[in-house]
This record gives sequence, structure tokens and C-alpha cells, in this order.
Amino acid sequence: MAIANELGLQGDVLEGHELALMDDGTLAACINAVTVFARTAPEQKKFGLLTH
Repeated sequence: MAIANELGLQGDVLEGHELALMDDGTLAACINAVTVFARTAPEQKKFGLLTH
């Protein structure tokens, strides 16, 4: 998160452990406010490809 602050990124941060607890509906409801996805596992990164 410190790097995001240094880069001037503003918005919510979602960590991998939080992402793991979310269902698709919850993620869809907050996705537009999230600027940084931190400490995610490789299997969590594939959702970005499926949403575009």
C-alpha cells in the first residue's frame, strides 16, 4: 500500500485474504472503487481477464 500512496493512487485497497471471502456479487458491487489489489494469489488474478 505504501507504493500505491507514493504513486498517488487513490481508492480502495483489496487484499487477497479479503478477496477470498467475497462471492461474485460482492466483488461486482465494489470492483469499481478498488484501485489496488494487494497480496493476491495467482488463482485470484484470473478474474480480471474474465470481467473485460
